[in-house]
Amino acid sequence: MALLFSGGTFLTEKPRPWEIVKKPEHMRRWLDNLSEINVIADVEPVFITGKGTLEIGPEDWLAMAEAVRTHHQSVDGFVILHGVETLHYTANALSLMLRRLPFPVVVSGSPLRIPGVGVRQVEFAARANIINAIQVAAADVAGVSVVFGNRIMSAAKVQPAMVEGAFQLMTNEATLLGRVDFGTKLFENRPHRSHKKPRWSIHLDQHVFVTTITPAVSITSFRLALRGDFHAILARLHELVSLPEYVEREFRRAQKQGIPVILSSRQPIPGTEEFISLLGVSPSMAVVKTMWALGATAEVGKLRKLLEQNIAGEFIQPRGVS
Repeated sequence: MALLFSGGTFLTEKPRPWEIVKKPEHMRRWLDNLSEINVIADVEPVFITGKGTLEIGPEDWLAMAEAVRTHHQSVDGFVILHGVETLHYTANALSLMLRRLPFPVVVSGSPLRIPGVGVRQVEFAARANIINAIQVAAADVAGVSVVFGNRIMSAAKVQPAMVEGAFQLMTNEATLLGRVDFGTKLFENRPHRSHKKPRWSIHLDQHVFVTTITPAVSITSFRLALRGDFHAILARLHELVSLPEYVEREFRRAQKQGIPVILSSRQPIPGTEEFISLLGVSPSMAVVKTMWALGATAEVGKLRKLLEQNIAGEFIQPRGVS
Protein backbone atom coordinates (compact mmCIF):
# COMPACT_ATOMS: atom_id res chain seq x y z
CA MET A 1 0.00 0.00 0.00
CA ALA A 2 1.25 3.50 -0.83
CA LEU A 3 0.96 6.21 1.80
CA LEU A 4 1.06 9.66 0.16
CA PHE A 5 2.32 12.43 2.42
CA SER A 6 0.45 15.63 1.58
CA GLY A 7 0.65 17.69 4.72
CA GLY A 8 -1.84 15.83 6.94
CA THR A 9 0.70 14.40 9.39
CA PHE A 10 -0.04 16.45 12.52
CA LEU A 11 -1.81 14.60 15.32
CA THR A 12 -2.36 17.66 17.50
CA GLU A 13 -2.62 21.42 17.03
CA LYS A 14 0.94 21.85 18.35
CA PRO A 15 2.86 19.11 16.52
CA ARG A 16 5.93 17.42 17.90
CA PRO A 17 9.03 17.43 15.66
CA TRP A 18 8.44 13.89 14.36
CA GLU A 19 4.93 14.80 13.19
CA ILE A 20 6.24 17.45 10.78
CA VAL A 21 6.95 15.97 7.33
CA LYS A 22 8.34 18.78 5.20
CA LYS A 23 10.83 16.72 3.18
CA PRO A 24 11.02 13.12 1.94
CA GLU A 25 13.64 12.27 4.55
CA HIS A 26 11.12 13.09 7.32
CA MET A 27 8.73 10.29 6.33
CA ARG A 28 10.65 7.46 8.00
CA ARG A 29 10.68 9.05 11.49
CA TRP A 30 6.91 9.66 11.18
CA LEU A 31 6.33 6.01 10.28
CA ASP A 32 8.57 4.84 13.13
CA ASN A 33 6.27 6.62 15.59
CA LEU A 34 3.11 5.02 14.17
CA SER A 35 4.37 1.45 13.99
CA GLU A 36 0.82 0.12 14.56
CA ILE A 37 -0.05 0.76 10.91
CA ASN A 38 2.45 -1.93 9.89
CA VAL A 39 0.15 -4.53 11.45
CA ILE A 40 -2.48 -3.69 8.82
CA ALA A 41 -0.38 -3.28 5.67
CA ASP A 42 3.12 -3.01 4.24
CA VAL A 43 3.42 0.71 3.63
CA GLU A 44 5.37 2.34 0.82
CA PRO A 45 5.80 6.06 1.62
CA VAL A 46 5.49 8.58 -1.23
CA PHE A 47 6.24 12.27 -0.67
CA ILE A 48 3.92 14.75 -2.39
CA THR A 49 4.28 18.04 -0.52
CA GLY A 50 5.18 19.53 2.84
CA LYS A 51 2.89 22.52 2.37
CA GLY A 52 0.35 23.64 4.92
CA THR A 53 -3.23 22.56 4.26
CA LEU A 54 -4.41 25.98 3.12
CA GLU A 55 -1.58 26.18 0.57
CA ILE A 56 -2.47 22.96 -1.25
CA GLY A 57 -3.98 23.59 -4.68
CA PRO A 58 -4.22 22.42 -8.30
CA GLU A 59 -0.52 21.68 -8.79
CA ASP A 60 -0.59 19.39 -5.75
CA TRP A 61 -3.82 17.69 -6.91
CA LEU A 62 -2.10 16.92 -10.21
CA ALA A 63 0.97 15.58 -8.37
CA MET A 64 -1.21 13.26 -6.26
CA ALA A 65 -3.03 11.95 -9.34
CA GLU A 66 0.27 11.38 -11.16
CA ALA A 67 1.64 9.51 -8.13
CA VAL A 68 -1.35 7.17 -8.23
CA ARG A 69 -0.82 6.56 -11.94
CA THR A 70 2.92 5.97 -11.42
CA HIS A 71 2.61 3.53 -8.51
CA HIS A 72 -0.69 1.76 -9.16
CA GLN A 73 0.88 -1.37 -10.64
CA SER A 74 3.14 -1.98 -7.64
CA VAL A 75 0.64 -1.49 -4.78
CA ASP A 76 -2.95 -2.53 -4.12
CA GLY A 77 -4.25 0.70 -2.62
CA PHE A 78 -3.45 4.29 -1.63
CA VAL A 79 -3.97 6.47 1.43
CA ILE A 80 -3.46 10.23 1.09
CA LEU A 81 -2.75 12.08 4.34
CA HIS A 82 -4.24 15.57 4.13
CA GLY A 83 -5.27 18.41 6.41
CA VAL A 84 -9.03 18.72 6.77
CA GLU A 85 -9.62 22.39 5.88
CA THR A 86 -9.17 21.91 2.13
CA LEU A 87 -9.53 18.14 1.94
CA HIS A 88 -12.90 18.38 0.15
CA TYR A 89 -11.31 20.31 -2.75
CA THR A 90 -8.59 17.67 -3.14
CA ALA A 91 -11.10 14.82 -2.93
CA ASN A 92 -13.40 16.46 -5.48
CA ALA A 93 -10.51 16.99 -7.90
CA LEU A 94 -9.19 13.43 -7.58
CA SER A 95 -12.68 11.99 -8.15
CA LEU A 96 -12.70 13.62 -11.59
CA MET A 97 -9.11 12.86 -12.57
CA LEU A 98 -9.04 9.24 -11.34
CA ARG A 99 -12.12 7.42 -12.58
CA ARG A 100 -13.15 3.79 -12.91
CA LEU A 101 -10.34 2.77 -10.58
CA PRO A 102 -10.22 -0.95 -9.78
CA PHE A 103 -8.43 -0.21 -6.47
CA PRO A 104 -8.98 2.26 -3.61
CA VAL A 105 -7.59 5.75 -3.15
CA VAL A 106 -8.52 6.95 0.34
CA VAL A 107 -8.09 10.60 1.31
CA SER A 108 -8.09 11.18 5.05
CA GLY A 109 -7.47 13.84 7.67
CA SER A 110 -8.51 14.70 11.22
CA PRO A 111 -9.38 17.93 13.03
CA LEU A 112 -6.55 19.06 15.31
CA ARG A 113 -8.87 20.77 17.76
CA ILE A 114 -12.26 19.57 18.97
CA PRO A 115 -14.25 21.80 21.37
CA GLY A 116 -14.46 20.21 24.81
CA VAL A 117 -11.97 17.45 24.00
CA GLY A 118 -8.49 17.24 25.48
CA VAL A 119 -5.23 17.01 23.57
CA ARG A 120 -4.73 13.30 24.26
CA GLN A 121 -8.22 12.44 23.04
CA VAL A 122 -7.65 14.49 19.86
CA GLU A 123 -4.39 12.65 19.21
CA PHE A 124 -6.09 9.30 19.80
CA ALA A 125 -8.86 10.27 17.34
CA ALA A 126 -6.28 11.37 14.74
CA ARG A 127 -4.35 8.10 15.05
CA ALA A 128 -7.58 6.13 14.82
CA ASN A 129 -8.57 8.04 11.70
CA ILE A 130 -5.29 7.13 9.96
CA ILE A 131 -5.69 3.48 10.97
CA ASN A 132 -9.29 3.50 9.73
CA ALA A 133 -8.17 4.91 6.37
CA ILE A 134 -5.52 2.20 5.97
CA GLN A 135 -8.05 -0.51 6.88
CA VAL A 136 -10.44 0.80 4.22
CA ALA A 137 -7.64 0.94 1.61
CA ALA A 138 -6.91 -2.71 2.36
CA ALA A 139 -10.58 -3.76 1.99
CA ASP A 140 -12.76 -4.70 -0.98
CA VAL A 141 -13.50 -1.18 -2.11
CA ALA A 142 -12.44 0.80 -5.17
CA GLY A 143 -12.38 4.38 -6.44
CA VAL A 144 -11.63 7.61 -4.60
CA SER A 145 -13.19 7.93 -1.16
CA VAL A 146 -12.80 9.97 2.02
CA VAL A 147 -12.47 8.48 5.49
CA PHE A 148 -13.32 10.91 8.27
CA GLY A 149 -13.95 9.52 11.73
CA ASN A 150 -15.90 6.32 11.19
CA ARG A 151 -17.48 7.37 7.89
CA ILE A 152 -16.47 6.20 4.42
CA MET A 153 -17.70 8.79 1.90
CA SER A 154 -17.68 9.26 -1.85
CA ALA A 155 -14.96 11.79 -2.71
CA ALA A 156 -17.23 13.44 -5.28
CA LYS A 157 -19.94 14.19 -2.69
CA VAL A 158 -18.01 15.17 0.42
CA GLN A 159 -18.67 18.68 1.77
CA PRO A 160 -17.45 20.73 4.74
CA ALA A 161 -19.66 21.71 7.66
CA MET A 162 -19.30 23.22 11.12
CA VAL A 163 -20.92 21.01 13.76
CA GLU A 164 -20.97 22.28 17.36
CA GLY A 165 -17.98 24.50 16.65
CA ALA A 166 -15.88 21.77 15.05
CA PHE A 167 -14.91 21.42 11.39
CA GLN A 168 -16.46 18.27 9.90
CA LEU A 169 -16.61 16.56 6.53
CA MET A 170 -20.11 15.39 5.69
CA THR A 171 -22.19 13.78 2.98
CA ASN A 172 -25.73 12.66 2.35
CA GLU A 173 -26.33 9.73 4.69
CA ALA A 174 -27.85 7.70 1.86
CA THR A 175 -24.62 7.89 -0.15
CA LEU A 176 -22.28 6.57 2.57
CA LEU A 177 -20.04 3.76 1.30
CA GLY A 178 -19.57 2.23 4.73
CA ARG A 179 -18.53 2.74 8.35
CA VAL A 180 -15.62 1.69 10.54
CA ASP A 181 -17.10 0.56 13.86
CA PHE A 182 -15.08 -2.20 15.57
CA GLY A 183 -14.29 -3.46 12.09
CA THR A 184 -14.91 -2.17 8.59
CA LYS A 185 -18.52 -2.43 7.43
CA LEU A 186 -18.81 -1.79 3.69
CA PHE A 187 -22.18 -1.06 2.09
CA GLU A 188 -23.42 -2.64 -1.12
CA ASN A 189 -23.45 0.67 -3.00
CA ARG A 190 -19.64 0.93 -2.84
CA PRO A 191 -17.44 0.29 -5.90
CA HIS A 192 -15.71 -3.10 -5.63
CA ARG A 193 -12.14 -4.00 -6.51
CA SER A 194 -11.86 -5.34 -10.04
CA HIS A 195 -9.55 -5.76 -13.01
CA LYS A 196 -10.93 -2.80 -14.94
CA LYS A 197 -8.58 -0.45 -16.68
CA PRO A 198 -8.42 2.93 -14.90
CA ARG A 199 -9.56 6.02 -16.75
CA TRP A 200 -6.93 8.71 -16.31
CA SER A 201 -8.08 12.32 -16.85
CA ILE A 202 -5.22 14.13 -15.18
CA HIS A 203 -5.55 17.70 -16.38
CA LEU A 204 -6.58 21.02 -14.84
CA ASP A 205 -6.68 24.53 -16.28
CA GLN A 206 -6.07 26.89 -13.36
CA HIS A 207 -6.86 30.04 -15.34
CA VAL A 208 -10.37 30.35 -13.95
CA PHE A 209 -11.70 33.54 -12.37
CA VAL A 210 -13.89 32.38 -9.46
CA THR A 211 -16.39 34.75 -7.88
CA THR A 212 -19.36 34.42 -5.56
CA ILE A 213 -22.28 36.60 -6.59
CA THR A 214 -23.86 38.56 -3.74
CA PRO A 215 -25.84 41.83 -3.68
CA ALA A 216 -22.62 43.63 -2.74
CA VAL A 217 -20.43 42.25 -5.54
CA SER A 218 -18.31 44.85 -7.33
CA ILE A 219 -18.24 45.49 -11.09
CA THR A 220 -14.55 46.29 -10.73
CA SER A 221 -13.72 42.65 -9.98
CA PHE A 222 -15.30 41.51 -13.25
CA ARG A 223 -13.44 44.14 -15.24
CA LEU A 224 -10.20 42.95 -13.67
CA ALA A 225 -11.10 39.43 -14.83
CA LEU A 226 -11.65 40.67 -18.38
CA ARG A 227 -8.20 42.26 -18.38
CA GLY A 228 -6.50 39.22 -16.85
CA ASP A 229 -5.26 36.00 -18.33
CA PHE A 230 -8.40 33.97 -17.57
CA HIS A 231 -9.84 31.23 -19.76
CA ALA A 232 -13.25 31.15 -18.03
CA ILE A 233 -15.33 32.87 -15.36
CA LEU A 234 -17.04 30.75 -12.72
CA ALA A 235 -19.79 32.54 -10.82
CA ARG A 236 -21.21 30.75 -7.79
CA LEU A 237 -24.83 31.77 -7.09
CA HIS A 238 -25.78 29.27 -4.42
CA GLU A 239 -27.63 31.91 -2.37
CA LEU A 240 -29.42 33.72 -5.23
CA VAL A 241 -32.33 32.87 -7.54
CA SER A 242 -31.63 35.57 -10.11
CA LEU A 243 -28.65 37.34 -11.66
CA PRO A 244 -28.24 41.11 -11.01
CA GLU A 245 -28.60 43.08 -14.24
CA TYR A 246 -25.22 44.79 -14.03
CA VAL A 247 -23.52 41.43 -13.44
CA GLU A 248 -25.31 39.90 -16.43
CA ARG A 249 -24.13 42.80 -18.56
CA GLU A 250 -20.48 42.23 -17.58
CA PHE A 251 -20.81 38.51 -18.27
CA ARG A 252 -22.09 39.24 -21.78
CA ARG A 253 -19.02 41.43 -22.33
CA ALA A 254 -16.81 38.56 -21.22
CA GLN A 255 -18.43 36.13 -23.64
CA LYS A 256 -17.99 38.59 -26.51
CA GLN A 257 -14.27 38.53 -25.67
CA GLY A 258 -14.26 34.73 -25.92
CA ILE A 259 -14.30 34.01 -22.17
CA PRO A 260 -16.99 31.43 -21.33
CA VAL A 261 -19.14 32.20 -18.29
CA ILE A 262 -20.24 29.34 -16.05
CA LEU A 263 -23.00 29.81 -13.47
CA SER A 264 -22.99 27.36 -10.56
CA SER A 265 -26.25 27.25 -8.62
CA ARG A 266 -28.65 24.91 -6.86
CA GLN A 267 -31.34 25.41 -9.51
CA PRO A 268 -31.59 27.01 -12.98
CA ILE A 269 -31.42 30.81 -13.03
CA PRO A 270 -34.20 32.23 -15.27
CA GLY A 271 -33.02 34.25 -18.27
CA THR A 272 -29.41 33.01 -18.22
CA GLU A 273 -29.60 30.33 -20.91
CA GLU A 274 -26.84 32.03 -22.92
CA PHE A 275 -24.34 31.12 -20.18
CA ILE A 276 -23.20 27.62 -19.17
CA SER A 277 -25.09 26.22 -16.18
CA LEU A 278 -23.40 24.00 -13.63
CA LEU A 279 -26.17 22.68 -11.41
CA GLY A 280 -26.40 20.39 -8.42
CA VAL A 281 -22.77 20.28 -7.25
CA SER A 282 -21.11 21.67 -4.14
CA PRO A 283 -19.25 25.01 -4.30
CA SER A 284 -15.86 23.24 -4.07
CA MET A 285 -16.80 20.76 -6.80
CA ALA A 286 -17.90 23.65 -9.01
CA VAL A 287 -14.36 25.06 -8.87
CA VAL A 288 -12.46 21.85 -9.54
CA LYS A 289 -14.92 20.57 -12.15
CA THR A 290 -14.60 23.81 -14.09
CA MET A 291 -10.79 23.56 -14.00
CA TRP A 292 -10.97 19.90 -15.00
CA ALA A 293 -13.41 20.41 -17.88
CA LEU A 294 -11.49 23.45 -19.15
CA GLY A 295 -8.32 21.35 -19.06
CA ALA A 296 -10.03 18.88 -21.38
CA THR A 297 -11.41 21.36 -23.93
CA ALA A 298 -11.54 25.05 -24.76
CA GLU A 299 -14.47 24.60 -27.18
CA VAL A 300 -17.59 26.08 -25.57
CA GLY A 301 -20.02 23.42 -26.80
CA LYS A 302 -17.86 20.56 -25.52
CA LEU A 303 -17.21 22.45 -22.28
CA ARG A 304 -20.95 22.83 -21.71
CA LYS A 305 -21.51 19.12 -22.37
CA LEU A 306 -18.80 18.04 -19.91
CA LEU A 307 -20.13 20.30 -17.16
CA GLU A 308 -23.66 18.98 -17.63
CA GLN A 309 -22.55 15.34 -17.25
CA ASN A 310 -22.45 13.52 -13.92
CA ILE A 311 -18.80 12.54 -14.44
CA ALA A 312 -17.85 11.04 -11.06
CA GLY A 313 -21.20 10.90 -9.25
CA GLU A 314 -20.71 14.50 -8.11
CA PHE A 315 -24.36 15.54 -8.45
CA ILE A 316 -25.83 16.04 -4.99
CA GLN A 317 -29.24 14.63 -4.13
CA PRO A 318 -31.91 17.26 -3.36
CA ARG A 319 -31.95 16.21 0.29
CA GLY A 320 -28.56 17.89 0.77
CA VAL A 321 -26.10 16.88 3.44
CA SER A 322 -26.83 15.19 6.71
